[in-house]
Order: sequence, then structure tokens, then C-alpha cells
Amino acid sequence: MAPRRPKVKQQQKSWRGRIAPHITHITNPVSDFLEYFVPGESLGSSISVPRRTPFDTPSRLRSEKKLNESLTRGFNVLVADFPRAKMPVFVNNDRAPIKFPYKIRGRRHHTAQPDVLALSPDQTSIRTHADPWRSVAFVIETKLKEDEDPMSAYSAAHEETLTQLSKSARNFLVSQSRLFVFAIGVYGTLSRIFRFDHSGAVCSRAFRYTNIQGRRLLLDFFHRFTHPLHEECQVVGADPTVELVGPHERAAVAKMLRDAGVDHKDSKEASKVYRYVRVRHSDGRNKTYLAYNLEFIDPNLLSRATTVWEAIEVGPNRKPAGHPVIIKDSWRKSDTQRELDQYECIFSSTHAPADLPGIASYVGGEDLGACEVQSLQLGEPGGRAVGHLTVTARYFCGGKRAHHERSHSRLVLGTVGIPISRFKSTREMVQALRDAIDGHRRMFEAGIIHRDISEGNIMISRGPGSSSTGFIQDLDCGLNWKTFLEKLGHGPHQADWDAFVEDETAKMRQLRLDARRALMSGKRQPEENAHWQGIETLHQSRNDEPCDVPGGIRITRHAARSCPPSVDDIEMQCKQRTGTLYFMAVQVIDGGDVHEVRHDLESFFWLLLWLVLRHTEHSGGPHRWRSLFDRDTDFMCKTAKLVFLEIDDDIAVMGNRPLTVLLYDFRVLCTNNCRGRCDPEPPVPLTYDSVLRVFDNALGMEWPLDDEAIPFDDPYGDKLSSISDASHDQSLRVASDVGGMQTVPKERDSRSFSRATHSQLKSGRTASTPTELQGPTQRDGGDAHATGPRGPKRLRAQCDVSDIDSQPTKRVTRAAAGKAKAVNAKHQRATMLRR
Repeated sequence: MAPRRPKVKQQQKSWRGRIAPHITHITNPVSDFLEYFVPGESLGSSISVPRRTPFDTPSRLRSEKKLNESLTRGFNVLVADFPRAKMPVFVNNDRAPIKFPYKIRGRRHHTAQPDVLALSPDQTSIRTHADPWRSVAFVIETKLKEDEDPMSAYSAAHEETLTQLSKSARNFLVSQSRLFVFAIGVYGTLSRIFRFDHSGAVCSRAFRYTNIQGRRLLLDFFHRFTHPLHEECQVVGADPTVELVGPHERAAVAKMLRDAGVDHKDSKEASKVYRYVRVRHSDGRNKTYLAYNLEFIDPNLLSRATTVWEAIEVGPNRKPAGHPVIIKDSWRKSDTQRELDQYECIFSSTHAPADLPGIASYVGGEDLGACEVQSLQLGEPGGRAVGHLTVTARYFCGGKRAHHERSHSRLVLGTVGIPISRFKSTREMVQALRDAIDGHRRMFEAGIIHRDISEGNIMISRGPGSSSTGFIQDLDCGLNWKTFLEKLGHGPHQADWDAFVEDETAKMRQLRLDARRALMSGKRQPEENAHWQGIETLHQSRNDEPCDVPGGIRITRHAARSCPPSVDDIEMQCKQRTGTLYFMAVQVIDGGDVHEVRHDLESFFWLLLWLVLRHTEHSGGPHRWRSLFDRDTDFMCKTAKLVFLEIDDDIAVMGNRPLTVLLYDFRVLCTNNCRGRCDPEPPVPLTYDSVLRVFDNALGMEWPLDDEAIPFDDPYGDKLSSISDASHDQSLRVASDVGGMQTVPKERDSRSFSRATHSQLKSGRTASTPTELQGPTQRDGGDAHATGPRGPKRLRAQCDVSDIDSQPTKRVTRAAAGKAKAVNAKHQRATMLRR
């Protein structure tokens, strides 16, 4: 019987403790809130406010259902005088569940249950589109009593109220590619207006919507929302560079793609993706693309919210005018290096993408929030611009976190890849990794360190004329070390970088030594990397922004200008803990060290091992990947990897000598790279030459044919712990169900894979236990032992899956597992007799 998936209550843990600290209470009058945060035309004299309240008094109502009915009627009465084209329609959803917009991440993210829905002026029902969220303008969450106002006090119930509101906001933010969204909270006779973006949220003061002043405020909000100052937007918060394709246009879009020869299957799910996206390239030209396939989406509310579409350029007549490309949409922190600058730096020395094999080709892009960043630097409060720059982070802690505002960026890549987890053969997978490592070297020579080697960032290329089997992409976490050194007054050469790394490493070693001495003497000494939290503490603190509650903050038109970064701030850019936790180098997990090339090369090893454990027949057992990668704390993550390198068994891939040899050789390199202070020999850093050598050695062997990736589907629901960018300083970028997965106890047996076996593999002789390499088709439980010079020592035996690759898993039945254990025991007895 397959393990059960985590319960909803477990999945909700990650929302709790993250949302409330990032909602800032604006203490200005509500009219000021509307002026600052709802950039639309104010209510004029042409529309009158009803003298009599259209709402029933909540105290007379005995249920939220009755309250929802009253609010729905009352809201529709308030907007009755609006022009038809500008009139929102309110419907009583009565907490009916509405699923997350896309199946690609649907099982990981909660179904929302809003109380009342405000539909966009051109919509009459949420059933007119395959995605119900496409019709939603904003949501209203209701509670019957005033003391249920979540901004007035804190409790688990209040946090749950904010969570409900945030889920709904997140869902139609994602569905419609909105820049920011609004929600209304109703608590008895009180109401608040919330504005959400990817840095957090702001909320108005509570006001009584039942009196005439409160009704005027509500009516003013409705009018501003449907009459945006920016003509290209239908409503406030809409992205003027995105045009959604309606259901009546679906057939025409599908036909256009077929006529253009695009390999695409039209479906209801595909229709949720269809949209036209405008990109202004560096040469000043605007190009329009039709997005037709969703390759990846990070729908976390407080995040970079990366969305990757497959698209095709279209001309003014909306006819295809090019070949398929990749469009990446994301929200970077305004104080980080721009990804498009990284690509332009890499490709500045070449005239054609083919000149740089192993790297995704760069077509163009733009930083949409650049102009708004300038206003932020001048100290302007923000809120009245289109919204390509978030406006909520600047109000945290009295404005001290203004540099955490996120800027909307978009880039176009000319290389359309296939997830590496969909390899047709293990040789293709290894060749793709080898090409990506070579591409990584080209990046570094151009001045860029990637710093986020992960499954989603290494792709397979099968396109005609492709110069490589695999390539590396996604420079969100990249660091231009040449520009970085110049800011610090150093030379922009590799020798200067090596000297800087050596100097900073010595400083960090001394700091840790001083900290240990202080600890032994009973003194406390702050650590250099104490500004970030580990995953074990991320969800424990409610009041990590003490200036946000309960007093809130007052906005003015004369905010303090943002200060230029200090030398310490600049130096921290190279020490930020970045990457995806599963694939992170051991030394990077601790934080505080300069992220070097050798750390990325080690990440390639963990990625290779990840792919082997999840998509091949191997000796490690069906849950080996979980016991190694799926750990709950930083310390456990680091320890599991160190134990694997120094102690655990080698992994033998069934019937695949070259891949088994590669795993062993690469593991030895990583073990030597991670030698600690107690090791009698100094560490031997990983280098491009040493790593490429073991890949070339393996690729020169005879590989099996038709051993394509085994489909993997985690019965627990996938969890992604990614640390490249976060809402909590430089802490964690985590998926919304990081707290909801439990580690499964691993299975063990005593089957061994000895040093002699490795020698036999390299020489081509048969292994002493042939079934380990040639045998069972079941993925049985068990680990294998190994020894070797400076490699893993012989002792006792001891989650971002690509959401595109969501096929049924190949599960092991109890009968098969029992049979496999019997075979293992037989081989164990035979081995003992031979000894």
C-alpha cells in the first residue's frame, strides 16, 4: 500500500507564520490608502452613494451564509449606477471550493474557498472559462463577528483568516498574470481593503461599511479599481503587457499553432495558458509572443514567482512570425543583479547562440520595474505606478527593507529544452550534464557564477542543429564576479577572484574559531551569517517584523531615500546562501562562505545522484532518495550528505557499468573536496578538468540502449526547498508545502558493493554479485557498501521533482519487495561462503 499523502493541516503549516508578518497595517485614513494604493479615478459626483444601507445588520444575521447573501445584494446595489463596461458583478460563492488554476502544481497548492466573488466587468459567471479564476476581479472573505478581524489581534484562528485571504489572492494573481491584486475582508460591521503583491501586503484601517461614510469608501474603491489611470489596463493591477485569450478565441489560437507547425495539443488545460505577452528588447523594438504551454511555475505568493512559458513570436496580424522560444517571467529583488544583464554579459562576445554550446541562447528581455526602481531610490512612496515594482516591502520595519522590493523582469531564450528527468537513455542524461558543466565553465570565463544547479536548470536539447545535448539556464541566482570585484576595488581577473576567495575563506575560518573560543569561555559572539534562518526555524517565528504590528505604519510623500549599499552589503552578495537545498554543496548549507565554482560542481554530483535514485533501477531501494535528500533541518541535510560521501554504500545502477563507475569516481572527487579540519590530508577542490575527465571516461564506455527514465511520482506530494531568494532576508525560498512532508524510514539490507566490484567494473570483468548490475527489474530496498582510497569508508550500511514530469510511479509491491529481499539474502550467504 502506497504511503498516504500529507494531510491538509500539515500542508497549511507553511502558510501560517509566513503571511501575517508580511501584511503591513497602514494607519493613514482609508481615503489616503485608496489614493496611494489604488491608482484609479476617484469617485465623482455622477455616481451617488445610497442614503439607506443596502446591507442587513450583521448582528441580526445568525450565519456567515446569510451575511454573504446580504453582502452580495448590497455590493450589487452600490455599483448599480456604474457604466455597464465598468460594472463589477458580485456573486455569492458561499465558500464553494475553487481549485488552483493549473494542474502542473495543483496537487501541491490548496483549493481556495472564497465567500463572495467580484467578477470582472466583462464577466457574468466563473464558469465561462476552463479556469474559474480568470473571471475574478477580487475576493471578499467574511466573518460574522468584529473580533474575528485578523489585524486586531493574533491567534491561530486569525492567522487562518489571513491564510484564506492570501490563498485566494495568490490564485487569481497567478491565473491572470496580475501585477498585484486586492481583497476585502468583512468582519461583522467592519471592513478592510488589502493589496497583495510578491513582497507582501498592505491593508487599510478598519471602517464601518454599514454607514454612509463607509459605503462611500467602498464605492470609491470599486470605482478606482474599474477605472485605472493607465489606459492599457482593464482594472487596477492588470499587466498592460499581457493580453489574456478568451474562450471564444481558443479555436482560432489552436488553428494558428497547427498551421505554424507547432507541436502542441489543444485542451482545456492548455487554454488556461493562452495569452499574448509583449517584450521590449534591448534594441528598443517591441515583440509580441503567444504563450501556449506552461513549462514551470512557482506560485508562491512571497517569492520570485518564476513562470516559464513556451511561446512563439507573432506579427501585427497575430500570425506566427518565428520559431518557438522560452519566455521567463519573474520578480527579482531590486538590490540583486539582473538576470538579463548576466545573459548579455555572457553573449556580448559572440554573434550567434551557436558560439556558446551548453548555454541557453539569449534572445532579449527587459526589466519592467526599472523606472519604478528609480522612484524608490528617490524616496517616493510608490503605489500609483503600473505596478512592475512591488510597494509593500518598503513599509516593513520603518522602511529598512525597501531594497527587498521586487522588480518585474522578463526575458526570452531561443533554446527550448526538455527536462533532464525525461531522458531517453542514461547516456543522454550524462551527456547533457557534461555539456552543462562545459557551459558552466564558459559562463565563469565570461564572469558569471551560476550558484543554483538544480533539476529545473539543466535541460536536454533535441532540436535540429543543436550544438550540444544539454545546456544550462536560469541565472536568477547568478553572480557577476567581475563586476562584484570592481565594486570592491579589485581587479576583474580570475587571479583577483582566487585571491579574494582565499582571503575571505581565511577570515571566515578565523571568525568560526573565535566563535568557538567565545563559546567555550561562556561568551556569546554574533556570527557573520546570523542574518538568515535555517529551514528548521523559518516557520517558528510569528513576529519577525515587530514594526508591522500592532501599531502599523503611516505613509508620507517624503519617505527617506534608499541608501547606497555599504562594502559589507556588497561582500554579502557572494556569501548569500543560494541554490536548491537538495543539490546544495555541503559547505554552502552552513552559509557564510564565498560561493565558488567547486560548490556548483559538487551540486552537479548531487543532481546526478538525484536523477539516478529517482529514475533508474539501482541498488539503493525505492526510498533511498528520500533518506538522503529529504531532511527537515539544515544540520540533517548536511549530515546526510557527509555520511553518504564518507560512510554510506555506493549506488550500483542495474545493468549499467558506465553510470555506476561515474557515480563512484565523481563521489571520490566530492569526498576529497569536502575534507574537514580533522582530516589529516588537505581538501582537493573540484575543478572543471577533474570533473569533465570522469564524465569523458564514463562516456567512452559501452552504454546500454533504451534505458529511458523511469517515471517518478512521489506519493507524498513533492516538496521544493530552494534557498536562492526569500522573503526572510537571505534565508529560504521554499515551496508552500515544505513543512508538510514526513521522511519515510529507509529500507536496509546487507548487500555489498565492494571495492573489488568497482575494480571489476572498470576492467570490464563481471561483478561478484551479478544481480546488482544485471539483475532484478524491481527497485528493491537496500543499500550497498564500498571502500576505496580517499573514497567512501567501509562501515555499516546505513524534493523538486519536475512538475512537468507527473507520470504514475513504478511502485514496488510487498510481494516484489519480499522476493527481492530473499534474493539479497541468498547472495549474502553466497558471499559469506566465498569469503
